[in-house]
Amino acid sequence: MKRKSSHTAPDKTIGRPVGSKREDTIARILDSALACFTSHGYASTKFKDIAVGANITSAAIYQYFDSKPALYIAVVDHIYQDIYPRFKQAIESSTRLKERIRNLVEAMVSLHEQSPLKSGFLSSIPLETQRHETLKEIFSHRENEMRALQARIFEDAIKNGEINPEWKVDNLVMMFFGSMSGMANYQLSVEGTSLRQAADIYLSMMESHLLR
Repeated sequence: MKRKSSHTAPDKTIGRPVGSKREDTIARILDSALACFTSHGYASTKFKDIAVGANITSAAIYQYFDSKPALYIAVVDHIYQDIYPRFKQAIESSTRLKERIRNLVEAMVSLHEQSPLKSGFLSSIPLETQRHETLKEIFSHRENEMRALQARIFEDAIKNGEINPEWKVDNLVMMFFGSMSGMANYQLSVEGTSLRQAADIYLSMMESHLLR
């Protein structure tokens, strides 16, 4: 029997605790999936593990998400809904690259301090998409508003003459966001380290050598 798609699933109560709402169940699934994907990686995460954290049966997950890739992308979108407004506000609060970079770093450090799982998950996306063709294919056909927002700060900076115009925007995005993601991952795995202090050092280096 073909399983229902997450977009067309009927509003049934099978597999859900009595009295819970569809939205509450989806939220529990997403929270559990976030923890599993971050802790175990995409390949090792099973629906049965996610079901335990969400307090439902494995079969019940298919009422909302028809596959593991669909659930992974749903977690990505769920996190983006939270962080996109933060990043957008950080960028729109100034027109100068120096202030924008500082505001973005503060937003990223705050996210990491408030929700290390989200930070760790986001940092793992590039590696997971390279390891798994299914994810790579899905991401290649998706509009990426977050990527456009990241590129915008450097496109504007080049137009304003704030940085070397010979530097490619893609490489600038990789340098900045790749560095922040790497530091966040390192902090999660090494006790006694501080992402906030490392970010301050990083900003000092950038302002000394990158910005005009």
